[in-house]
Amino acid sequence: MNQDQVTFEKVAWAAFLVRMSEKDYYWRLYCNTELRWALVYNPIGVSRDDVRYDLIQGFLNKWRSRFPNSNESANAILATLQRISPFLQATDGFDIETVDLDQTIHVGDRQLSIFQAIAEIFDAVVNCYGFRTTAGAKIMGIINPRLFVMWDDNIALHYLSKDVPSVFSGLGYSTFLRKMQNQAQQCIKDFEKRHGAGKPASYLSERLGLNPPLPLAKYLDEYNWITITRGLQVPPKWHPCDNKMVTGQQSTV
Repeated sequence: MNQDQVTFEKVAWAAFLVRMSEKDYYWRLYCNTELRWALVYNPIGVSRDDVRYDLIQGFLNKWRSRFPNSNESANAILATLQRISPFLQATDGFDIETVDLDQTIHVGDRQLSIFQAIAEIFDAVVNCYGFRTTAGAKIMGIINPRLFVMWDDNIALHYLSKDVPSVFSGLGYSTFLRKMQNQAQQCIKDFEKRHGAGKPASYLSERLGLNPPLPLAKYLDEYNWITITRGLQVPPKWHPCDNKMVTGQQSTV
């Protein structure tokens, strides 16, 4: 099997391992739906302190992003989001499972594909205060968690180093989302074979006790982080409930 072939089992194991091994700094911000909505539809009305303490300190810098936490950097984020708010609003209704990245949308007096719109969003956000592609993708993942899959340098290079001349660009990120949509569809097909009707993200969220439920785009981010950034195998070669033969002997655990 191709190492990038995604199964529901792999995604489920990654989701489990994330919650067993790490504090979920994302969760608090994800649940703050009022702030996330305002970052898309009314950035000018968002408190600078909310950006500094909830977005930068409470999330970005928990992952060693070293994003400067100052009034100036908070203002830069908000000014950028205000400038691209029409693009954010135009892509807000889509999710990674079903979006047609080649669909044409209207943003102001412009006509462009969703793929192009996402590329412009990425280029703006990652350059809002310096050039920070990991932090930029994480900001996007907060703004639209159903569509924008977060990444870091290792993940970006893993998927794109052979496909695009400039990995850390809007073109690179939109190409990455094409790949993530393929992963999402693989996961869904595998889930349906195992469980029939239903949605993998809803199933996982219910089993993990997550309310509101997380979208599949976030579970794909966790799969990438576990398998690429941390380099862990999923499923693991062995786990305490595994009763398969081990080195020729029947496990007694």
